[in-house]
Amino acid sequence: MTPLTEQQITSLARLREPFPASEIRYLPRVWCGNCRDLKGACKSHQRVKCQKCRNNISSAHIDLSYVGHAEATNRLLNVDPSWGWEPVALDEKGLPQHDQNGGLWIRLTVCGVTRLGYGNADGKRGGDAVKEIIGDAIRNAGMRFGMALDLWTSSDLEIAEHGPKDAPTDPDPTPPPVAATPPRPAPAAVADPPQEQRPGAMPPAGAAEREAALAEMKSAAATVGFLDGLPAQFADSFGHPIEKGTAAEFRQATALMRGSVAA
Repeated sequence: MTPLTEQQITSLARLREPFPASEIRYLPRVWCGNCRDLKGACKSHQRVKCQKCRNNISSAHIDLSYVGHAEATNRLLNVDPSWGWEPVALDEKGLPQHDQNGGLWIRLTVCGVTRLGYGNADGKRGGDAVKEIIGDAIRNAGMRFGMALDLWTSSDLEIAEHGPKDAPTDPDPTPPPVAATPPRPAPAAVADPPQEQRPGAMPPAGAAEREAALAEMKSAAATVGFLDGLPAQFADSFGHPIEKGTAAEFRQATALMRGSVAA
């Protein structure tokens, strides 16, 4: 491989400069399977107006940061006015060859350096889908140069590489058996079970706050690549499983993972 010149290194480094906040967009991803199936909000969640992605969407979602095709093209033009891309393969008509998934592999060349990228439109068809595939492929290849790489967390990179994966769905709403407690001097009347534990009951007023805190905690765990180990660590820290956690505990766990509270 031919070593890069100083001019190439300097120019390509400009691709990695952070994008201004005004050029960053947010793509919502609903992590609750029931909400996805209903294309709205299930009984455990609420449809809300998200201040980030500006969508009316289930509260059980996360927002992925990204830059659009126009912003990516503008950055490429500023770095190298002669940049270009080409499909990796052509079909019998001389047009870009799509793979069996409808995706497109391309070669993106910037400042004389060429790297691969892949784009798809999630099963969409038609002219707009073709443009979306090309734009997605250019942004994906641009990421190989470091463009907008700071917007992606480790879990987001997994989504970018292999497509979105189902996040953990809501825990089993059936409460676990309550351990026996020592007898008290004066037995108290047995209270009705909390409303959220009654089969078919609507969530109480505080359920929305708890679910939002739970979603934020899971998002923070995914960001630091700790989603699989979260249940065991939560139980060790708070003495009970996530299913029994409170909104305050979820917020505390989120703060710990984000480093805003001393461990």
